[in-house]
Amino acid sequence: YRSVDTFYYKLATRLDIDTLARYAKDLGLGQRTGVALPGEVPGLMADSAWKKRVYKSEWYPGETLSVIIGQGQVDTTPIQLANMMAGVANGGTIYKPRLLKYVEGQDGSVLEKTEPEILHQTKWSAHNLALVKKGLRAVFEREDGTAHGSFVPGIDVGGKTGSAQVVKYTADTLFKNNCAAQPRRYRLHGIFVGFAPIDDPKIAVAVVAEHSCGGATGAAPMAAAIMKRYLQKLDPEKYGEEALKIAKAEYWKAKLTNRKAPASTPAAD
Repeated sequence: YRSVDTFYYKLATRLDIDTLARYAKDLGLGQRTGVALPGEVPGLMADSAWKKRVYKSEWYPGETLSVIIGQGQVDTTPIQLANMMAGVANGGTIYKPRLLKYVEGQDGSVLEKTEPEILHQTKWSAHNLALVKKGLRAVFEREDGTAHGSFVPGIDVGGKTGSAQVVKYTADTLFKNNCAAQPRRYRLHGIFVGFAPIDDPKIAVAVVAEHSCGGATGAAPMAAAIMKRYLQKLDPEKYGEEALKIAKAEYWKAKLTNRKAPASTPAAD
């Protein structure tokens, strides 16, 4: 629920690049989704074979530290990210994205219908998947979650905020320049990926907010609004404004009650 790169740096010292790349490719990264749009690119998810083929050299463990946080030899597209989150949401099935569900004639008859096409079936354990979803939920629901500012009581969202570097930083500018103080064309892109509802997913999204400096303030609010509007159309009784108003009141009542509750003390002997 928090962006802590050091955790992943430590993980990278225990995980070789080929294992990391295998899990990423399980999610569809580094390959075309097959969506019916012109010019789709595969992106990049590097492994040791890729480096040997492109640079004629071995992979160094230090390079994995950059890749594991999405930098270095990693390139993704928004459609890949949305499809990845859909796979996490549904339990591990990666589908080919479709633009049309069906085409109707003027008389209402179905002229053409597309069927779901599975690209890949992952083999994640239910335990590990539950842990991932727990962390994605905390991004919104915990007060210290990076997207808590976009949390809407009554809508269970799982997601992850992030940012994409636009220009290369030097050692002198990496920690000295405040993103918002830089010229707009140099600012980070804000990224958010997520899905809702967590336990019965209906929608997965990926939002790129160009030059917004961060996913929490730039992309997450838009993603939350998109998911809210979609769910309201899908189930107006459950997600309508009146229902969400009630959910919000209950949420704050519960929080205030918990804060006022006295701390328990050990019983006297």
